[in-house]
Amino acid sequence: MPEPRQIDLIWNLTRLCPWDCAVCCVDAVHVTKSAGRRVTLRTEALTSQVTIPANGVNAFETAAAHYQSLGAEMSLVEKLRVLDHLDGFDAKLDISGGDPLTLAENWTVLEAAAARFGRDHVTVTATGRGVATRDIRRLARNIGEFNFSYDLATIPQASDRPAGYSISNLALARKLLAEGVHVRAELPLRESHCSREFLRAIYLTLTNAGVQRLLVMRLFPVGRGTLHVDAIPSRSEYVEAIAMLRALEHEFRGPVVSLQCALRSLDRTPTTAAAGNPCDLLAHSLGLMADGTLLLSPWAIGSFGEPLSAAWVIGNLAATPLKALLDQPAMDTLRHNLDANSGHCKIFAYIHSGEASDRARLLDRSDPLYSGDAVGETRR
Repeated sequence: MPEPRQIDLIWNLTRLCPWDCAVCCVDAVHVTKSAGRRVTLRTEALTSQVTIPANGVNAFETAAAHYQSLGAEMSLVEKLRVLDHLDGFDAKLDISGGDPLTLAENWTVLEAAAARFGRDHVTVTATGRGVATRDIRRLARNIGEFNFSYDLATIPQASDRPAGYSISNLALARKLLAEGVHVRAELPLRESHCSREFLRAIYLTLTNAGVQRLLVMRLFPVGRGTLHVDAIPSRSEYVEAIAMLRALEHEFRGPVVSLQCALRSLDRTPTTAAAGNPCDLLAHSLGLMADGTLLLSPWAIGSFGEPLSAAWVIGNLAATPLKALLDQPAMDTLRHNLDANSGHCKIFAYIHSGEASDRARLLDRSDPLYSGDAVGETRR
């Protein structure tokens, strides 16, 4: 029998979130309680606001019922059908959001995923507030790793997160570490983060907490990030920040620093040089939206939370098994051309390309880290 095809599915199980981060890459729906038993929903880069009556449960259950009635989020039945539609694959799931653990039914999905694929194949990316009233041990029993964004909001430069965001995330990470769960912090680098003082403060805080891994990420110009392209570091700033973090890792021996996708091509080590194309789009990694839309990349999100374009959409995983979606001729053609811009991030290539067709833009060698006269020195 052939080995099952491996796939990493980053599943934004809901767009609902208790936080209103200025750089949210999925333009999550900000949910708050309002006066008079009502719930306020902020969307479209937080510029649009809708207030709906509470339905007798908490604000997030109210909001979920509202979006499910519109077809904008999957029902519990559809979410469980997604798991069925992964049959035949060696699947690893990163359950994310929004904040996926704000909804009771998503805990049912989490447990079903762990039962089907094994807890070591289930990762959760969530916030401290989403789990604040939940059972930590129940979470620990069903995941192999917990991921959380951490950019130290107590430092003045980190102004793109609401007060308490990073602190509550780290507090949850500490609790899960105590339960024996592996923990990874994620640091989307912004230009203001690239100072020695900032990076040292972040790294030592994670060291003291016992966090095992730190993923250094790019700030993507997607979702609400489209409003903050000036905050994206230059190539030289990335190189210097990575070098500083490598030095901290050498000095303190943890957390282990890893680099996201195209950033690996900036890291001059024998391991990265021999790794081949760092982009795992379609080859291994896919993104799933809250309404069941399957994307070539979890980062292919427009400024208002919609797919970046039709070129990034594979189909609907709640309606069609994954094998059928990936065996489409168009996917086979794309799969054979993924190395056309090896080393480039395909999201950045698509956004910066001047090619006429969407597919040509996706495969263009136009990631500003590795193209142009300034070789990525521009922040736009």
